[in-house]
Amino acid sequence: MERSTTSTGPHREDGAPDQPVRRGPRSLRDLDVRVFSSASDAPRARRPTDVVLVVLALVTIGGMTLVAPGPGHLDDATQQFVRSLPGLFGWFWEIAYDLLIIWAVVLIAVPIVARKRTSMLVGELLAVAITCVVGATAAAIAGVSASESMRAIASSDPPARYPAMRVALAATVVVAASPHVSRPLRRIGRLAVLAGAIATLAIGVALPSGVVAGSAVGIGAAALVHLLLGSPGGRLSLDQVRRALADLGVAATDLAYAPLSASGVAVVLGRTGDRSILVKVYGRDAWDGQLIASLWSSVWNRGETPRVGGRLQQVEHEAFVTLLAERAGISVRPVVTAGLAEGRDAVLVIQTDDARPLSGIGTEELHDAALARIWALEAALCRERIAHGELDADAVVVQADGTPTVADMGGATVSATTLALQADRAQLLVATALTVGSKRAVRAAHLALGAEAIAAVLPYLQSAALSRRTRRALSAADWTLDDLRANAAAVAGVDVPKLEQLRRVTLGSVAMVLVIGLVAWAVISAVANVGLENLTDEFRSAELAWLFAAIALVPVVGVAQAFGTIGSCIRPVRFGPVLALQWAIAFIALAVPTSAARIALEIRFFGRIGLSSASAVAVGASTASRASSSRSR
Repeated sequence: MERSTTSTGPHREDGAPDQPVRRGPRSLRDLDVRVFSSASDAPRARRPTDVVLVVLALVTIGGMTLVAPGPGHLDDATQQFVRSLPGLFGWFWEIAYDLLIIWAVVLIAVPIVARKRTSMLVGELLAVAITCVVGATAAAIAGVSASESMRAIASSDPPARYPAMRVALAATVVVAASPHVSRPLRRIGRLAVLAGAIATLAIGVALPSGVVAGSAVGIGAAALVHLLLGSPGGRLSLDQVRRALADLGVAATDLAYAPLSASGVAVVLGRTGDRSILVKVYGRDAWDGQLIASLWSSVWNRGETPRVGGRLQQVEHEAFVTLLAERAGISVRPVVTAGLAEGRDAVLVIQTDDARPLSGIGTEELHDAALARIWALEAALCRERIAHGELDADAVVVQADGTPTVADMGGATVSATTLALQADRAQLLVATALTVGSKRAVRAAHLALGAEAIAAVLPYLQSAALSRRTRRALSAADWTLDDLRANAAAVAGVDVPKLEQLRRVTLGSVAMVLVIGLVAWAVISAVANVGLENLTDEFRSAELAWLFAAIALVPVVGVAQAFGTIGSCIRPVRFGPVLALQWAIAFIALAVPTSAARIALEIRFFGRIGLSSASAVAVGASTASRASSSRSR
């Protein structure tokens, strides 16, 4: 088996490296054959991906229901293509269509046979019930008999039905079971649903719109169940962790789960020889892992980029950043070994030396000299431009000799931006304030960093820069972030500045978009006499092929206009923002179809990038005149 490792050990007590562990073929008893992705007692969580799936499912069901059940050109073309495949596929379509029900029954039977998997069974049955209700409702809205659609579950006889309920039920069981079962079983389920969906078209049980709607109903129902009940993230059992460590030559004892662990990562404490270790296992079967959380954070927080990579890449990244910081003289927990175990789980082993986190140290133990050493540690990270990401009271640990150390470099970045470095500093200031009090923490930071550094961090002292653990601890403190900012500003001798805009998305911005959308809809309906009934009729009579082609081409129309606007500007300007400007102009033109709104928007845009008012007016008028002349031609 392929194995990639980065290792500093293990070593014997005399300091010499151990010989590699010799392993022969495993017995059947030791084979790591997995059905489930997580231990039966693994924690459950609600994930933002399920919110996205529910929203996309609702949008898809609504769009398909508008055009169902009558066939269109796209429906006919798709069915004709599938039926034109060689006759060899005839028996394959029958088997694939039957496999939809067979695989769904297998996944429902698995938790019944297995022990302590009641939650998986409950989730599957609840998803099936929701799918039946939503499918029947969609059928009724589309003018199709709900009983006729339900009969398609047990029958493969035409005529076409909407939605494709057998596809819907298979999809909902597969998706509902996915967080619970191993990756191979997930892949089999997805292939079964895909093949069954194509077979549904080939046999003629449903039109393409019905298959798409059925898939959306099933996926959305399963995602809703995950939101209601939570789902496991792929945390391995302790026996699986022990086997993974043995694959890397680490004989571990006294393994126990750590109190904190990320989604899809098994964080385990233990010992090897006379050393205390922390083991991070990125499981092969992890459902979301840290990638989805990273993508969500990059959308939520301005300036943050997602960490894209597989489980081995994440382990190698943390090992690399830890070794880089250690080489720079920064106190970090040393890496014992890192690599890919034979079970395909990525493993990182770190030596801990029984250090205590800052959150577990009392105020009397954290004297001024200790605070100075903590800030010297943060200054060293900043000097090397290494941003930790969550430099809170659990990320800073104190060893037995009083040396502060940085822990958990999994989210750290090198060549970090000023925003990321200042966010780290803000988190550490709040973390020390939660331990020793606001005034003493600010005084210690001022003595270590100086007034200029304190003034620079003030705009980042806000909840968006803090980890979730820190925000929870802050809610129980006898002071607020406003108090901390005021105290820090007074010590630095400056006024309290305006906060830095860290978030891309806020509840207020979402509410504002909804309000603007409703207002725009009301204005357009009143001016153009366009209502929901008109749109429904247009969608029903539209040819889907041309409809999708138009939707795909609409964003491209603004490209040429963006190049023209760039040519009219006397200063260099990036293409992306100008293209977004053209899309905004097209949206405003629906509600206010005059040149005044276009000119006002362009003047505001070019004024924000540094043009004078006169230049902005000239560019806006020029582009508006060019657009009017092109429309007249």
